[in-house]
Amino acid sequence: MQKYKSNITTTSGAAIRNVPVTVLKEDGSLASIFLDRAGQVVAPNPMKSDADGTFYFYAANGRYSLRTTVDGMTVTDDDVVQLADPDELAKSGPIAEAIAKNSGVSGKVLITTRKISIAGTTDIPFVQSPAGGLMVVSVESSGTGAEDFHDIELYDGLPSVQSLRYHARLVAGSFADAVPVYCLLGSGVLYLRLVNMRADGQAFEASITVRHMFGG
Repeated sequence: MQKYKSNITTTSGAAIRNVPVTVLKEDGSLASIFLDRAGQVVAPNPMKSDADGTFYFYAANGRYSLRTTVDGMTVTDDDVVQLADPDELAKSGPIAEAIAKNSGVSGKVLITTRKISIAGTTDIPFVQSPAGGLMVVSVESSGTGAEDFHDIELYDGLPSVQSLRYHARLVAGSFADAVPVYCLLGSGVLYLRLVNMRADGQAFEASITVRHMFGG
């Protein structure tokens, strides 16, 4: 179960409240959505945007489309939502089975463990692969304190305005996550970017470890 959150605004950026949003499965039927990760509180479908134009829901892993109606005009975007809860992927299903049977990392991973001083923005060539598809990278950041906020980002190619960013997460302290990355890797290299987000901007040391990498 993963959370999806977005907002509805005018072209000038003003929030639009009370806009109905319908969440549809791939076959066009109504999706089962919830207000909590455990799936205990059912969300209305369609739901409505809040006073600031935002809306959110939790749903099972899969592809979804959103249908919204603004000023009498209905717009449906196909497959605009791809949910893939990394915790669920790592605990059950074919990805979890692969992780259980194959400890360690594949030979395509360019680093396994590296101690890094995160002073500003640090880019590391992470995974090299000639092919695309579903890749699952298990990343661990350790040796940091609760105040050591940092972004972990994955890019197809050297991070720039032209590169495609696949994943980003703000973390603090010790952190471990199985990151599902659906990518073509047109550049042939997946880059890891670390961004110091500490309130005081002070540098800190972190150990980045790759536990598993499948696919590609």
